[in-house]
Amino acid sequence: MAYDLFVSYSTKDKLFVDALVHRLEAENLRCWYAPRDIAAGVSWPTAISEAIRQIPVMLLVFSSNSNTSSEISRELTLAANNSRLVIPVRLENITPSSALEYHLSNLHWLDVYGMEAEAAIARVMEGLRHYNRHFPALGGLASGSFEKTFGPAKTAKNSTSRASRRKITAALALAVVLAVALGLRLSGDGPDDAQAALLRLDNGILFHYAGLDDENVRVISTRLAPLPGSDAPEDYLVVLQGAGSRYDGRIFRCVMYLDDPYISFATQIDGRRSTLLSVDVRGHGFVINPQTGRRYRVDLQYRQDDAGAAQNMLEMYRQGKKWQNPRP
Repeated sequence: MAYDLFVSYSTKDKLFVDALVHRLEAENLRCWYAPRDIAAGVSWPTAISEAIRQIPVMLLVFSSNSNTSSEISRELTLAANNSRLVIPVRLENITPSSALEYHLSNLHWLDVYGMEAEAAIARVMEGLRHYNRHFPALGGLASGSFEKTFGPAKTAKNSTSRASRRKITAALALAVVLAVALGLRLSGDGPDDAQAALLRLDNGILFHYAGLDDENVRVISTRLAPLPGSDAPEDYLVVLQGAGSRYDGRIFRCVMYLDDPYISFATQIDGRRSTLLSVDVRGHGFVINPQTGRRYRVDLQYRQDDAGAAQNMLEMYRQGKKWQNPRP
């Protein structure tokens, strides 16, 4: 399979990267990013090295997390050694560390700090269009999926009218996708989900959200891999605890969608679409009690769990059991 972009990022920024990759691939730009595209039995260093050697363009999601990552430094070194084009997307207004400065000092940045999720992703898309127009000799940006997606430069008049049509089309497409996804794929808890036995994890990461304002509310989620042959939005398992609801501990299968300025997660409860969690690109947001409608502010308290903990959540979902993870 041919890829257009190697996405380099810190796993602590994975929430934003998941949304970004989904939008890029909706525009026919095939992305390679770990751990999704690492084949079973292949070591991470081997898979990443081979991908960087084969993919002409690296999209670096730069933040305070990636700024201190030794893995990012090694990936940039490999990119330089293989003459890869690096396009940095800056989530925060910070200066590259000494370990990264050498590779990034003379590059043009796509600055999206301070932007809402939808605007930040739109800025990345426009930045790629800019590269395609002004650097046609660079491998990967002037052919293949990039050319099919972006095409030749348009006049201002045509660009505006087509952009408007694309916006309307995208909105309608999103509505149709969500309607199909929520109506046919999501049904609440495991035993009612006809596809539960087919689900598998994208990786072993659990996202932990802790309540603010002294609220003892917690949200835990993990990402599911897309079903074979599916081009629908990725699913997540989401569980709410501490909100005093009959849904506390129940594991929901949710669809991720962009709801500017938030990345939101919705499911179907008692025949109705319900958004359970909405957070911005930095993991700050709120959770909604599906029984009372009350909102609680939450903040992403990232940590990486072993694959067994995430798999345990999936098995509980399949069996229709409530989440019983003893860890806070």
